[in-house]
Amino acid sequence: MTPGDSNGGAALLPASARTGPGPSGMDAPWDRILLAVFAGVVVLAALLELQPDGYGLHLGPFPVTSGGCFSRTVFGVNCPGCGLTRSFVSLAHGRWREAWRYNRAGGLLFAALVLQFPWRAWRLLRGRPHPRPAERAAEAGGWLLLVALVANWLWNLVSGTPPLP
Repeated sequence: MTPGDSNGGAALLPASARTGPGPSGMDAPWDRILLAVFAGVVVLAALLELQPDGYGLHLGPFPVTSGGCFSRTVFGVNCPGCGLTRSFVSLAHGRWREAWRYNRAGGLLFAALVLQFPWRAWRLLRGRPHPRPAERAAEAGGWLLLVALVANWLWNLVSGTPPLP
C-alpha cells in the first residue's frame, strides 16, 4: 500500500478476499457478524428474567444459571463486568434503578450496544466505511466505556460495595 492509496490497501488483497462493499472489502462481513452478536445480546436480555434472589436467570420456567460469577467463584474477587448481565436484563425490562445498582457502567454499555444497530446498518447500507473522524470518535467512545467499567469496578473494590446480590 502506498501513501496515496485511497482504497485502504484493497489492491493488495486477492479478488476473493474483497467480499464487502467497503473499499477494503473487509468491513461488511465484520459489521454483519457484530450486528448479529449485538442483536443476540439484546434479544436475550429481553427474554431472560432475574430470579427473585437476584442471582440466577431464567428463560420462562427454565433456569439458565443459578448465579455466581466465574471470577468470584474461582478467585474470590468480583471482575470489572460483575453485574453486567443482570444490569442488561434489568435495562431490557425498563428497570433502570435496579440496573444501576447491579453495575453503574451497565447503562452506558447497553446504550453503546443498542447504538451499534444504526451505526453498523449505516455502514452496510452506505457501502463504504465511515469517515476517519467518525471511526476515531467511535474508538474514543470504546475507550471511555472501558474506563467507566474499570472505574466502577475499582469503586466497588475500594468502597467494599459490590453490586447487588
